[in-house]
Amino acid sequence: MDLFTATAVELLGSRGYRARRLVEGSPEWRIADLPVAIGASDGTAPKARTTREQGIA
Repeated sequence: MDLFTATAVELLGSRGYRARRLVEGSPEWRIADLPVAIGASDGTAPKARTTREQGIA
């Protein structure tokens, strides 16, 4: 866990948020060709697509 991540998790926790650092992040998910959605979490986010479906891989 890098320093920025540790600080962010600590800050969020001190403000009442439940936060934790995931072992793998977005780059690892994309490399594994797992679906990644980008957008709002209020139901208006686009359908999650793999990098292959997005024409990136």
